[in-house]
Amino acid sequence: MKEEELWINPFSLALMVIILQVILCIWQWNGMFRFFWIDFIFMSVVGFLGLIIVLLGIFSLHTPLHSNLNLMWAIPTHLGVLFLYRRHKTIIMNLYIPLVIGSYLIFLGLSFLNIVSFQSSFPVQLFLAGITIRHTFLLIKFRSQAPR
Repeated sequence: MKEEELWINPFSLALMVIILQVILCIWQWNGMFRFFWIDFIFMSVVGFLGLIIVLLGIFSLHTPLHSNLNLMWAIPTHLGVLFLYRRHKTIIMNLYIPLVIGSYLIFLGLSFLNIVSFQSSFPVQLFLAGITIRHTFLLIKFRSQAPR
């Protein structure tokens, strides 16, 4: 198979993720569906991958992993936040999610300005943009429903 014929590549997968994130946000904003379970699964996978990457970075002698900034979207603290979400929802939504959004925006800004060079830059930027859109939507939705 030629490389041009293969539609499953990092760019198309990142584009599908961002389109899915936008569609989920629109459906949830219009009140058509509630997607807590999708967010739970997504954050679990991201947190688990982040935990694996951190452990490999600590215990591995594979030095390219130590400087690979493509993996910065995998935040291992998502796992802990998922288990604390029911008890500390307000704290998580008002402190943790804005910090995550800020860190993603910093990574995006640094990569667009070429201060930090990602190895496969544009698909990673698209993926980070999709995650940032979803997290921003969750924060806006939470704050709009919060009692005043």
